Amino acid sequence: MAISAIPIQPGIDVLGVLTLYQLPARPLEREPTVAQFVADTLGAALLRDGGLQEDMGNGPWSTQAQVHQAAGTVIAQLGVDPDDALALLRAHAYADGASMATIARAVVERRLDFSLEDDSRATEI
Repeated sequence: MAISAIPIQPGIDVLGVLTLYQLPARPLEREPTVAQFVADTLGAALLRDGGLQEDMGNGPWSTQAQVHQAAGTVIAQLGVDPDDALALLRAHAYADGASMATIARAVVERRLDFSLEDDSRATEI
């Protein structure tokens, strides 16, 4: 196995490392500058603010993380599987005319609790 590690550095700071595993072991087929370009482009995409698909939880990296944190909270509150937790978040967003990011933020900030039987007891988003 060959392992290549390329720093992700779209700006001044290194954000992390892009690690590539190759079986069977062989050197990278592209020039190192091409691999560095790909790593830096990936880093820039991760840092990009905004997102066209934010309503479905596919927006910027930070929004996606918050959606998954909210799904984990719903899993803990209701004992459902991850797909059902995401479906509940999407349904709640649709019913409220809100984005997934808004609903996820409310769950993570504990302003919305799915374990409450009566929605009237939940605090406003």
